[in-house]
Amino acid sequence: MLSWNGSGRVRMEPADALTAPDPVEEHEDDEYQHVVVRAIPFVPGSRWDDAHWAEFDTRYETTRFPTEYLWGPGTREQARTWLEQERPEGDSVHFTDRVFLVQDHERLLPPMRPAVAAGLPDDERVGVWHAVRADFPDDAFAHVRGSGDRSAGHARRPGDCAACSAEVLGSGSYDEALGAAAAALGPIQAVRPPSVRLPVSTFWPDRP
Repeated sequence: MLSWNGSGRVRMEPADALTAPDPVEEHEDDEYQHVVVRAIPFVPGSRWDDAHWAEFDTRYETTRFPTEYLWGPGTREQARTWLEQERPEGDSVHFTDRVFLVQDHERLLPPMRPAVAAGLPDDERVGVWHAVRADFPDDAFAHVRGSGDRSAGHARRPGDCAACSAEVLGSGSYDEALGAAAAALGPIQAVRPPSVRLPVSTFWPDRP
């Protein structure tokens, strides 16, 4: 469970912690909002640390490892009720060779999962789109940003990039980029999560 309040405090805790009272919230007047996600726990010193968990955004891929939105936002009590009713289970996920879509419209936006891009309304499909295969969203973003400088040597046509750890799948209009992603992944089922982001996600890509 990811939680934040109006003062910008953010927390991650195991969902089963909801069964116990929360001493933090009891001693703060600023009410927290909560979302339930399926994610890799943040364990300092672990090989799988996701240093960007607090940048979670339902629309964009701003965490290092995949983070799946399940429910929220809402109060702690609402989160507890949902978990008791739905009882979601843990899962495993491949985080290498993922496919991202990157939109360039007035500025370069953070990478997006193809399923989320497929659910966008027509008026948000504008600009130039890039379909990129990479292990991490930062890699996909860095490639697209670097490809704007011809002297940097980043691939602009489909194929492996000689300058970074990314593979270009396609670029052009929204339909062209989404089609390139579908060619790599198979049929894409659109998802439309609510627009939720933790406060520090607004720093992308200028992270502290």
